[in-house]
Amino acid sequence: MVDKKLLDWVLAEKAKGYSDEELKKSLLNSRYSFEQVEELFAQLYKPTDQTTPKKEESFFKLVSQKGQLFAVFFYILLFFLALQLVAGFVASLIFGSIIYIALSAFGILTVAFLVFRKKLYSLLMLIFFSLPFFTFFMVYPLVQSFVPSGNTLMYFLIPLNALIIGLLASFMFGRVVDTFKKFLNTAIIFSSMLAVIFSLNVLINLLFAALNEKLKILTGGVGGVEMMVAPGILSMFGTAQVNPYIVFALAFIFLNIPYFFFYFKIQDKKLYLLLLYLIPIILFVVLSYSMSFVFEFLMSFLDKLLTSQLPIVMT
Repeated sequence: MVDKKLLDWVLAEKAKGYSDEELKKSLLNSRYSFEQVEELFAQLYKPTDQTTPKKEESFFKLVSQKGQLFAVFFYILLFFLALQLVAGFVASLIFGSIIYIALSAFGILTVAFLVFRKKLYSLLMLIFFSLPFFTFFMVYPLVQSFVPSGNTLMYFLIPLNALIIGLLASFMFGRVVDTFKKFLNTAIIFSSMLAVIFSLNVLINLLFAALNEKLKILTGGVGGVEMMVAPGILSMFGTAQVNPYIVFALAFIFLNIPYFFFYFKIQDKKLYLLLLYLIPIILFVVLSYSMSFVFEFLMSFLDKLLTSQLPIVMT
C-alpha cells in the first residue's frame, strides 16, 4: 500500500522541477527500499481514468526523460549502430550478395521497429551486442599477435575493457528497467556472452599451440613461423598466449563490479539473485571442456588433410 502523503510529496517535488531519477535517489537515501520506491512511482503513473487515455509520448521525449547524460550516450551509440547497418547494407549492394542484403535490411527494419514501438530495453540490447564492444574479447589473441603488447598489458587491457562495458551497461540499463531483478539479469546476459567468447578463445589457444608444434616439425624445429616471417606478423602461432581461464575470471569480475555495487546498496538483498551468476560460470566450464573435443576433431581433420597432401609434396 502506497503512502498517500509520500505520493503527494513526490507530486509536489515534481512540480518544482525535480526529475524522477533525482526523487528516486532521494528516497533511497532516506532508507526506503528499492521495491517501495518502484511501487510508489508505478502508482504515480497508474492511469486514473480509463476513459481518457493518456497521450503517448514520442520516442525522443521518452529518451530525454531518462536524463541528459543517458540521452547523450544513447544517441551516440544509436548513431554508431545506424552507421554500421547502413555501411553493411551499402557493402552488400556493392558485392551483390542477396543474403547480406536481406540481413542488412532486416537489421535496419528491426531498429526502426524498436524505435517506433519505443522499446528502449530491446534497443539497448541490440546496440550492445551489435557494436564491437565484445570484439576485443573475441580477437584478443590476434590483437596480442599483431601488436607487440605482451601478456602483462593484455591482462590489464581486458579487465579495463570489461569495466568500461560494465559501467556503461549498468548506467544505461539502470535508467530503463523497472525492477532490480531485470537490471541484474542484464549482467547475467553479458556475463554469459563472455563465457561463450572466452570458451572459443580456449579453442583458439589450443589450435595456436598445436599449429606451432606442427610448423616446428615442417621447418625442422626452428620455432614455427616466427623464424619464417617478420617478427610479430604471425606470432599468434607462438605459445605465449594469454591464459583464457584467467582473463575470463578477470573480465567476469570487472564487468560486474558496477552491478555488485548496486546490489549491496539496496536494502532488501536477495541471495538467489547472486546465485544467477552460476549460469555464466557453469556455461564457461561446460563450453571450455567441450572445446577439447572440438579441438581433437579439428586436429584429426588437419592430420588427414596433411596426410593426403604428403605424396604430392614428396613428389
